[in-house]
Amino acid sequence: MKLSLALLLSIPIVVANAAAAAAADQVCQPGQEDCSASSPTNNNNNNNIPTNNNNNNELPPPLVVDENKEETSFRTLPPSPECRLYSAPSLLRVGPGVFTSVNIPVGTLLNTNDMILPVMDRFKTVPYRGQHRWMSWLDYVHGTTNYRIPKNIPLNEMKDESLRRGKDGTQVWYDFHRLDVVSPGLASEVNAHPTQHNIAFVETDYYEYNHAGLLRGQSPGVNAFASGHGIRFVTTKNVAAGSELFVKPTVEEMEEHWGGAENAKNVPKIDHTVEPRWLKKHAQCLDAIVVKDSTIPDAGRGAFAARSLKKGDLVAPSSLAVLKKEVLQMYEQENPNPQTFTQVLNKKSVVGTELIWNYCFGHKDSDILLLPLSPGVNYINHAAAGSNKNNNQQKQPNVRVQWPEDLRLPNEPYSNFLTTHPTELLDLSGQIRIEYVALDDIAAGEELVMDYGDEWQTAWENHVSGFEATKEVPLTATEYLEEKHESLDIKTLEEQQTDPYPSNLQTICHFIRKVKNNKEERKCWLPCDIEERVVVSSSSASSAGGETSYKVKFSSYNHKIDGYHMDGWQTCVTRRKETIFRDHLEPSEITIMDKWNSLDPLTNAGMAPFRHYIGAGAGAAATIFPQKWIDERAEYAITPFDHPQQLQPGEYRPITWSHNGLPVTRNAYIVGLPEGFNTNMYDFAVEQGAMEMFRSTLNGRPNKNGAVRYVDLRDGEWYVQRPHWNSNMHWVIPADETARQAYLRQLGKVGFDAVLKSFGTGQGLDKLTCFHNTLLGISQADDSNMHADFYETQRKSFDFLTPIIMSNNTFDPEFHLQSRDGNVIVNVKYQYGTAIVMGDWTMHKSAPVNYYAEERGDIRVVCSIYCSEITEENRDSLLKMYHEEAPAPFYHLFDTPVKEWHWDNDGMTLPQKQTVRDQF
Repeated sequence: MKLSLALLLSIPIVVANAAAAAAADQVCQPGQEDCSASSPTNNNNNNNIPTNNNNNNELPPPLVVDENKEETSFRTLPPSPECRLYSAPSLLRVGPGVFTSVNIPVGTLLNTNDMILPVMDRFKTVPYRGQHRWMSWLDYVHGTTNYRIPKNIPLNEMKDESLRRGKDGTQVWYDFHRLDVVSPGLASEVNAHPTQHNIAFVETDYYEYNHAGLLRGQSPGVNAFASGHGIRFVTTKNVAAGSELFVKPTVEEMEEHWGGAENAKNVPKIDHTVEPRWLKKHAQCLDAIVVKDSTIPDAGRGAFAARSLKKGDLVAPSSLAVLKKEVLQMYEQENPNPQTFTQVLNKKSVVGTELIWNYCFGHKDSDILLLPLSPGVNYINHAAAGSNKNNNQQKQPNVRVQWPEDLRLPNEPYSNFLTTHPTELLDLSGQIRIEYVALDDIAAGEELVMDYGDEWQTAWENHVSGFEATKEVPLTATEYLEEKHESLDIKTLEEQQTDPYPSNLQTICHFIRKVKNNKEERKCWLPCDIEERVVVSSSSASSAGGETSYKVKFSSYNHKIDGYHMDGWQTCVTRRKETIFRDHLEPSEITIMDKWNSLDPLTNAGMAPFRHYIGAGAGAAATIFPQKWIDERAEYAITPFDHPQQLQPGEYRPITWSHNGLPVTRNAYIVGLPEGFNTNMYDFAVEQGAMEMFRSTLNGRPNKNGAVRYVDLRDGEWYVQRPHWNSNMHWVIPADETARQAYLRQLGKVGFDAVLKSFGTGQGLDKLTCFHNTLLGISQADDSNMHADFYETQRKSFDFLTPIIMSNNTFDPEFHLQSRDGNVIVNVKYQYGTAIVMGDWTMHKSAPVNYYAEERGDIRVVCSIYCSEITEENRDSLLKMYHEEAPAPFYHLFDTPVKEWHWDNDGMTLPQKQTVRDQF
């Protein structure tokens, strides 16, 4: 578990008196001359580290820190010729942790300067980008606005609040905008402990924002590097040499890892430290880099050697976050409402690329990126090998990257992450490591540089040559107000027609909302239009003029993008299409802010900022990236069935991942159907009159959500039901015995007996009763319900789903299947000649579709057949499911002992005649 920046801000920086903690430099255990263990450097799998329980010698008296004083109240660590912070296997056995080799008194600032990388596009996860899954790199994205699927929570159990922000989320502010951020450094490398946390984030030093002296519109480097930086940490207790550094976990992390805050006392305590001499010999140094302004033109800040290094020395280790290139593309947001699952992103319109892109290692033929997470390493700038490539600068690369000798994953002794499929690599953020190594002797204070590769060099040269410096730089909102001496010239919409504000600025107003039966008052800032100025004449004869107020309006439709990125959107906007008016606003309740698409991370004075990943040296990226990561795509997809006819009737295979052949989830199969099955079932639906009813219902006269109506078709009475989902799906189901027997006879005529026999025998069943047989029609769905058809039936119940008519004009999937761990939703496309079979706990739903809006008039109709071996043990579970969604007219089928079944080992088959057989 890694620290989320969210938890940092949940910790008030009050450093209280603490009992003096531990000893000075510990000594080796008897018989252990060099304090060494058998593990090689950076062995994340070996936790047999020499430890010491001796905590008798006291540190200097604890420092009392006043939270209201400035940062100067804190101690600072003086320069040291030796390393003091190390990466070594965590005492929590969760991979690497951060340790100190020296005593650090309470109230001491740790000498790190963590970077802040904004994440401008919040729609990184389900289901806005098609690949519906939680990706591990998002564990390092800290903010209040990440709409995400929490891992390991079945989607059917999720409520609306599961997609919303956590209580302890970080709010990073740029004027009135909220920014989600990634913060490489200690914020990403340190672990958390609920009772033994000993460091915290220094809020008074939070988020310094500048371009390292470069000017917007003047330098091509502006917003090619992170302007946010300065995250630092302070010790909240006396920390003994050999201790692991911990922060306090968030409420969400307590829930995920330990079952809630009430279990904090039950979390095992770390009652020992690591031998400092072992750290110095076998762990990896984390504080060899200091950060200050770079000596390279237009580079911003740079990394400098904190102490001298020899050729071949380790400069720094780093964990890596794993990303897909596609998720760093920013698309036009057509609808910012996070509860709307389609038409949110216009993926045909790319509006930018996240700044994180510039800090990742990449390869032109791979679709993954690797983001370093350790302190300082992301400040290492580029210098091309060969002075002719450096614009006559003589600075040569003095650092390179390499994989560590130990390629195992934490707690997986036989693993090798370089052989991992890129799809599985996406789940390993923080678990794979890289090393920065000195190419030559490096003097203390010398800037660290590495070769980003020929591709990067060419891209930068093209960017510089195409850059046109301009002094006509749009003022930011802050600069505009400073120019006006903090007094905004408030203009109505009519006045702005002839005297507009700068195009990058937006007026915002202070709104007060009454919500929850008009009892709760919420205050917020939102974008607004100034509709009217109202001047009230003064009643005092001595007063000139009068009081001025304004009538304003906020509209979700007009202000959706700028409004959505403000906290007021969550606080005050309660409906998707909301318009809020307010009269009599005072001038102090109106100001301006930068429009979202003009914020610094997205533009350099109206010009596109530089974007290119790091190639890590000419040709080196090909060495860093194993061939498997280049040849294989990082996509979750099921093993295709290109030739359904190859499956005999009843022959079945589990639905598996194409990248590793493992089952996607439990009890999910593809089964072969008899020849002509789909066509014959379509003819049956036509003959019954169901197809005509579907076309008229779906394309013009749908039921109300949840409504049921009864209709007479050719054979008996059927009921038509629309579920409580955001779709126009309708179910057509037999309502009387005549209709039920007609459906069963049709199944017998088209050879479904062979499917039941082969599948039932293969599943080890004795008999099957097909008790619930349905036709499902759909032409439009935004988001249907993720659910399982069966839950606890001892793996004796299955739903057979197969299409009888599909749209011929789309290649989009019609079906979504959720992986067993709840982390992935994979696209599935129906096929004629096969059925998708789902048993207990197979989570699925219909995919979003809109045939009608595309004016094709297409519909999709699917045949659904529920069959089960009904027993005393699963009868109650089946009855609950059967009665939950439908009128359930055939309760007698569940009477035990069961009197009706449609396949058994003694030769029972489906009916094919008009009359009901004696066996039933």
